[in-house]
Amino acid sequence: MALMLALGAALCLVGAIRPATPDTPRVLDGILAGVGGALALIVWWTPARAWLLHLCSAVYLVAATALMAAAATGEGVASGGVSFVWLGMYAAVVHPRPVARAYAIVCAVALWVGFAFSPVVRSGWASWLVIAVTLVIAVEVLATLLTRLTGMATTDQLTGAHNRAALQSAVESELITAIRTGDPVSLVLIDLDDFKCVNDSAGHGAGDQLLVDLAAEWRAGIRRGDRLFRYGGDEFVLLLPRTGVTAAEELVRRLHDSSRAAWSFGITQLGTGDHLATAIDRADQRMYAHKLRGAGMVPAGVREPLAGKG
Repeated sequence: MALMLALGAALCLVGAIRPATPDTPRVLDGILAGVGGALALIVWWTPARAWLLHLCSAVYLVAATALMAAAATGEGVASGGVSFVWLGMYAAVVHPRPVARAYAIVCAVALWVGFAFSPVVRSGWASWLVIAVTLVIAVEVLATLLTRLTGMATTDQLTGAHNRAALQSAVESELITAIRTGDPVSLVLIDLDDFKCVNDSAGHGAGDQLLVDLAAEWRAGIRRGDRLFRYGGDEFVLLLPRTGVTAAEELVRRLHDSSRAAWSFGITQLGTGDHLATAIDRADQRMYAHKLRGAGMVPAGVREPLAGKG
C-alpha cells in the first residue's frame, strides 16, 4: 500500500509540475500528491492495521475518481482507470477473497462515476465495461492463484495437515491473540511409538499410509478452531486456542484412547515471551516422560483398538 500511494503521489506531482495541457487540474494534482505522500509515509512507518489500510484505500479510490472526473485529456482518464486495477490487485494480495471481491465491486462503481463526470469521454459505457471486466477478472484470477500458492506453501502434501512453516506463523498469531484477550493457548506435541518398525517391517508405503490415516483421525476428532500440523517425520502438533492444559489433556486423551495406533504426547501452554522453539522443547520433555511411563508402548502399525494405553 505504501508503494502504491507513493507511486500515485509521484504521478500527481509530475502532473502538477509539468501539466500535459493548460487545462490539467494542477491544483488538484498538487493536493493529491501531498496527501498521497503523507499517507505513504504513515503506512510505511506504522505497523499494519486493517482499518488504516482500508482508510488509505478509500482515499486512493476517491483521489483516482476525482482525477478521472477532472482530467483534461483521454490519457489522463485512462491513467485514472488503471489506478482502479492496481487497487483491486492490491486487495487480492492483501485481503481475503470476499474482501477483495468487495473491493472490485466498489472500484467498478467508482470507475463508472469517474467516466460519467469526465468531460472528455464520449463512449463512457464501452470504456467502463472494458476496464471493469478486466478489473473483476484480474482480482478473481490473482486471488485464486494466491490461495493455491498459499495452500501449497503451508500444507504437508502427504497428510494434508498444515506444515512446519504454517505452525511458526500460527503460534505467533495465537500468542498475540492470547495476550490481547487473556485466553489460554495449548500446544500438543505428538510422536508415534516405534514408527521405524512399521517402515522396516511393512515398507515406507505402509508408514506413509499410517501417517495419512492418523492425520485424518485427529482432524475428525478435534474441534473447530483447533489445528493440526505435521512438525516433521512422525511428529505432529495440535494447536488448541482458548484451551488450558487441563482441557487440552482431556481432549488429547480422548483421541489417544480411541486411536488404533500407539503414540505419545506432551502438552504445554503458551505464555508471554514464548516462541515455537521454547514451546516445542517443553512439550517434547513432557512427551518423552509420557513415553517412559509406557503409554501406548506397542508397535505403531497395530491397526486394532488398544486397551489401557493410559
